[in-house]
Parts: sequence; structure tokens; C-alpha cells
Amino acid sequence: MIFTEFLIQQGITEDEFEEFYVTSKSLGVDLKIMHPFNINVGRRAFKEAKLFTYSGQGLKLNQPNDLVTYPELMEHLSIIYSGRSLGQETFEDLLDFCGPTGAKGVLGYNTISFECFKNHFRTVIDERFNVLQG
Repeated sequence: MIFTEFLIQQGITEDEFEEFYVTSKSLGVDLKIMHPFNINVGRRAFKEAKLFTYSGQGLKLNQPNDLVTYPELMEHLSIIYSGRSLGQETFEDLLDFCGPTGAKGVLGYNTISFECFKNHFRTVIDERFNVLQG
């Protein structure tokens, strides 16, 4: 129903964004792409899409019918995907430096020591960003 409304009204409201995240949370946790303890993710993502995307129109305060448009949504999703990809690759590089601690995180992934993270993060992230132009 949310997606049908999205096509009709050319966007989704903050409440609909939150409803989507609440509805899909158990699947996201099972797939290990959503953290089980995060709350209000949809409301936060709505604000991020309105403020931090190229096509973002900003928040319209006290207007419950403010919408995240299709371009804002697509840009926001691409930012999330890109950030997750960069984070996963960076963590895998750190895991090569540090080795796993043996403990598993909340999502069941290996963990690394904080001390090793502090010592090697800058080296790993510099290698990732050195491929960028400028």
C-alpha cells in the first residue's frame, strides 16, 4: 500500500517512511542488514533524505504532508548502499590487520579490538580514499 501511494502522490511522508522500516525490520535483522536495537530509523532516514541529498528540498517544519520525493529517496538509498559497502570493505581490511577477537557482534559478525582499530583505521581508510580524484 505504501508503494502504491508513493506512485500516486510522488513521495512518501515521514510516518510512511517509519512504517516501512518498522514493517521490514525483522527481515532486515534476519538478513543482517539492520541493527536490532535501532529505533526511529524511518524518521531519521526521512530527515536525512530531505537534508543530505543533492535533490533534497529541506524539511518543511510543522507540515505533516511533507514528502520525500522519488529522486531524494533514490539518492538516499544510493548513499546508504555506498556507505555500507565502504564500511564492509574497510572492516574486512581491518580484520586482515587485526584478526578477529573471537567474539561476535550483535549481528553475528566477527569483532576486532578497539586498540587495533585505533592503530590501523587511518592507514586502511587512507588507502580507500587515495583512489579518489582530487
